[in-house]
Amino acid sequence: PQITNHVEILGFTEGDIREYAFSIFQHSERVEKFYECVASNPLIYSMMYVPLNSAIVIELYKQSQGLETPFPQTMTQLYDQLTRTLVRRYLIENGLVADEFQVPKDLRSLPREVSHQFVQLCDVAFNGLCKQKLTWDDLPSDFHHLGFMTKSYSILVEKGPEIHFSFLHLTI
Repeated sequence: PQITNHVEILGFTEGDIREYAFSIFQHSERVEKFYECVASNPLIYSMMYVPLNSAIVIELYKQSQGLETPFPQTMTQLYDQLTRTLVRRYLIENGLVADEFQVPKDLRSLPREVSHQFVQLCDVAFNGLCKQKLTWDDLPSDFHHLGFMTKSYSILVEKGPEIHFSFLHLTI
């Protein structure tokens, strides 16, 4: 017998978006400022109906407010900023840089070991895109995904336990 689960996320409604934003900012005037910012950009605002995208947009908005940097206005800027945020978080969590470190515009100027790992990660993403591959179970055990991937475990009756990696977000 085969056991399957089907989970479907239908997305946020307008009210869900506001409720989520309020749960993060907890002050109605901060929520309104956030709303003004994203509502001025229909492309980015339309992303808010997907819960994971809402989390990304809100996190990048909070970061732009804290660092007093402009909030992204295009999808390219948004995903560029997300990439920098993930790299920065990895570097800080692994004690490689101080909390106030800002990721340089040119990611090749990161510390050598991280720059090399980032290039490897880009190769995995590019090759996966070419092969239309979304999960990997063949990555070396010492592969550094810099916080861009998530690890999942499965147990198959025929094969036993397996470990799979996938990117946190398909746009990455």
